[in-house]
Amino acid sequence: MPNKYQIDRQTKRPDGNESHIERVERIKKRVAWNIELDEDDFNFFEKKKAFFKEHEDAKRFTKSAPVVSNYGSSPPEVKTGKRGGKYTLDKTKDGRPYRRYF
Repeated sequence: MPNKYQIDRQTKRPDGNESHIERVERIKKRVAWNIELDEDDFNFFEKKKAFFKEHEDAKRFTKSAPVVSNYGSSPPEVKTGKRGGKYTLDKTKDGRPYRRYF
């Protein structure tokens, strides 16, 4: 399982022929792991703000407002496991509880 350092190294610099979609995916991965964006990526976000607007993590890019989600009243609580993994508690269709890791 990759750690934050590995994700940072993999997503820090774009590939030579990176498309806009690949760049968006790379930025999404950095945001999901709470890794800072460099100046170029942040400027790319500013230019493509309308594209990111519908993404649920878009508010994290601007470093100002909290994340807006479609969870109804409040988002599920994010917990951290013993070895650093992040998860939320959910239930299956049967009603059994389980951990959803991300």
